[in-house]
Amino acid sequence: MFKRLALAATAALLIVSPAFAALDAAKTSELKRITDYWNTIKTVEGQFAQVDNKGGASSGAFFIKKPGRFRFDYSPPEQLTVVADGYTVAVEDKKLETQDRYPLVETPLSILVDENITLQRPDLEVMDVEKKDGAVRVRMKSLKEDAQGELLLAFNETDLTLQYWVVRDPQGTTVTVRVSDVKLQGDISSDKFFIREKNEDDGR
Repeated sequence: MFKRLALAATAALLIVSPAFAALDAAKTSELKRITDYWNTIKTVEGQFAQVDNKGGASSGAFFIKKPGRFRFDYSPPEQLTVVADGYTVAVEDKKLETQDRYPLVETPLSILVDENITLQRPDLEVMDVEKKDGAVRVRMKSLKEDAQGELLLAFNETDLTLQYWVVRDPQGTTVTVRVSDVKLQGDISSDKFFIREKNEDDGR
């Protein structure tokens, strides 16, 4: 259950530029402003705090490096790491000694880590773009039958710094992730995104 929530919460961060419909000119312009800005960003790193409506809470550090790579390290007592190496997403639970793998291209996680984010995405729809409490909030849903759910991302209205995201699945589970200490355009080693085999020791 926790691994599913972790993967969903991670996925939400990386859905920033799906296709949009029925938005007025101002909202379309705001969405384009977000996309244009994030296309200039090559690396992102920071801290995250995750809560869900079932009472779960966790935190950790995250790293993103274009193209195709990201890493989420959950802090103890969780022993979970989510890594994408450009081709594969691996969800590793060290406590259970398990590692689940998914093709990156088959998950929404690939969108933000594309070299150039596009606004044409037939399997996603932007439902609304609004300004509230100093943030630009983008609400969207998946159009895939096997991956339905709603997502909300919030960016600082002035500088477009990512503030938080919320994912809600069809069963009503809601996960909210807030980020802090965000650093852009840093020098992140590609070794950070290496997916180790289950029988290998992780020295990082």
